[in-house]
Amino acid sequence: MDDRVVLCGGRMVTPDGPKLGEYNVRFGDPECEVVVPGIEGDIAALLASAADGALDPFGVGRARDAAVIVMIASDEPGGGVITGVDEADALDGVTVFQARTARNAVGDLVTAGSGRILGVTGRGHTLGDARARAYAGVAKINLPGGYHRTDIAAKAAQESEST
Repeated sequence: MDDRVVLCGGRMVTPDGPKLGEYNVRFGDPECEVVVPGIEGDIAALLASAADGALDPFGVGRARDAAVIVMIASDEPGGGVITGVDEADALDGVTVFQARTARNAVGDLVTAGSGRILGVTGRGHTLGDARARAYAGVAKINLPGGYHRTDIAAKAAQESEST
């Protein structure tokens, strides 16, 4: 039996052209979290087809789409109640991925550790649109002790819209 893996390449654009910065042989976050929302159809069937070596019949999104993910992290050890995730996830073009979360005794969503807690992915026809959607999702979420970067894809979105 031959092995099949998912190879995720981290690329960056340099003045000398695109370069491979890293690669992972897994679905690692946040790489996976910008790819998965663009997959059309049943992801379980897609993965089973890939394992069988018959990937051709499946679409994996449209080339014109763009995606941006903003990670919300926390240095708190856990237990803070998180609100707004459902509201963010309900926005058009937004998917919220949970990492270190759990439900407390009364059913509230809480942090269950520190580090990356949530990944808010925005998809759109342009990088600027995807970025705006991701940050609109972030704005709906309240995570005690949470923080996120505010510059994700800012320069690239600005450059792509000015060309």
